[in-house]
Amino acid sequence: MTTSTHPVVTVVFGSEVHSAATSDEVAELLERAFRSPTPVQVYSWDRPCRSYPEHGFDEWPNQQLRISADGVRAVLSLTIVPEDPDEPSGPDVGTWETCGADNEVQLLADLHSPRWYAPGQAVPIDQARAAAEQFIRDPARRPDAVRWQPGEYV
Repeated sequence: MTTSTHPVVTVVFGSEVHSAATSDEVAELLERAFRSPTPVQVYSWDRPCRSYPEHGFDEWPNQQLRISADGVRAVLSLTIVPEDPDEPSGPDVGTWETCGADNEVQLLADLHSPRWYAPGQAVPIDQARAAAEQFIRDPARRPDAVRWQPGEYV
């Protein structure tokens, strides 16, 4: 088993929650997210994210990376949700979505609503992987591995 200085990464696949701590586990979990047929949420924190419904509270950071993938075409659309998308505090107010791709792929943006990314928002998998790795290292900053445009809060 490989150890790492990675934070703990939690990925939500529908109603399933999976966490990983080592660099190998994180890489495997991200690859699964990149192949998911439905949108997923990625969290990077100092501990696994979890819910305690019997006690009425959750432990989840606000920052998240949302991933929607087309595994056949090897393209993904991403959304960054900052600490508090409704509270103005610097350049990362609100959500940000990938942009600038030269394709007509449209991917589902949210599993729980009928919102789709616009054509041209899907980026190649290598760019999405680099952005996800940057997010995991520093979830407080918007990754610079892809181009972003202001998004809808989802």
